[in-house]
Amino acid sequence: MSRVADGNGVKPPRNLIDLMQKAQEEQRRREGRAPTTYEAGRPIIGSDALKKGLARLSSGRVEDTLLAEAGEHAYLIEKFRSAKAEHNEASLAQTLDINEDDVTEKARILIELGFLERVGTNYKVPMLYRNGLGITQGKAFATVGEEAGANEEEEEE
Repeated sequence: MSRVADGNGVKPPRNLIDLMQKAQEEQRRREGRAPTTYEAGRPIIGSDALKKGLARLSSGRVEDTLLAEAGEHAYLIEKFRSAKAEHNEASLAQTLDINEDDVTEKARILIELGFLERVGTNYKVPMLYRNGLGITQGKAFATVGEEAGANEEEEEE
């Protein structure tokens, strides 16, 4: 369920329904190429089909919901394309190409849109929007002993 939630924790039933429909379509495509026999205890929809379904859901939600509802603020979201998922205030300022004094206001807007969620002193792009914007797991800033952008293990949710 966390994969279909926006930054405000809203989990619209439509997102879950769309995810399952897209995953079902992906599973049917796979079965069309390489049919398998049903085995009791084995999921009918495989994890690969779910991942592909989530990627399609993400792309759709970015275009038909997030950017459409962002209006004049859509340009802020576009600046995250191909970026990292987790930010602090300095990396937000760099990503958005703004002065650090303006970060709080822009972050507030992005949080209200459900694009960012506050996690402690940092901000994260929810899983729902990552694939659709080519956002990768990891921090866009360095912490003690790390390089900026170092990959972290994928979140298990």
